[in-house]
Amino acid sequence: MELIKVEHIGGRKISYKMNGETFKIKKGGTAIVPIDVYNDNRSRLVKIRSEKKNKQSARYNHVERIIGELKPKIVIEIGVLRALTAKRMIRAMLSYMDHPIYTGFDLFEPSPEAEGSKKGVESLRMIRWRLSKLHGAQIRLIKGDTNYTLPAYNGPKAGFIFIDGGHSLSTIRNDFVWSARWLKEGGIILMDDYYPDKIPSNQFIGCKTLVESLKPSWAHEILEPADVIPRDGSKINMVKIWRADNG
Repeated sequence: MELIKVEHIGGRKISYKMNGETFKIKKGGTAIVPIDVYNDNRSRLVKIRSEKKNKQSARYNHVERIIGELKPKIVIEIGVLRALTAKRMIRAMLSYMDHPIYTGFDLFEPSPEAEGSKKGVESLRMIRWRLSKLHGAQIRLIKGDTNYTLPAYNGPKAGFIFIDGGHSLSTIRNDFVWSARWLKEGGIILMDDYYPDKIPSNQFIGCKTLVESLKPSWAHEILEPADVIPRDGSKINMVKIWRADNG
């Protein structure tokens, strides 16, 4: 029998049997349950992953580094996925201030444009649960296609915006154009998925085309180190973008 560790994130309590005994788990409780119990109650149970399994690629260290240098009060993330980067950003902000503000945009459902969409995407409810443990931060999650949700955004401007959302050229451009509107003076936009050598075999376009078309009013830096995608050996960088008149 395969067993996994889970936490109950909401709804009515769950009863299940294991080794002839009946067990119950209610909201906020953790337990080790048979995989079938988890599969039958995915709207109420979340798998507890180890920190080792949740480790991100080295290039994501740029996110915390820039936040540590810039010390923004408000950050926006476009493309939340499993909230691994969100947690890192919020923890970084909590290290130097009380009540930082984080806003995350995502579909919170599988999409052809989402990297690892079928197995990596988690529901809005689950992401809220993951981030609820970061006490002291003001967290807002906005569900939907950013081609529509970003133009409708009515929150404060951000000092740091991280773009790691949809991978089509039109969505990348949309996300940058609206991020530029919501960026404070002196702020920084960080974009993931810059492929310097070739488009990888998964056919995600990345942000290189957009970066190469930026007007002179924008400056940028391709950040090293890059990561290497094992399946085809292509490199992937992050790109730091800021208004050129800000120095």
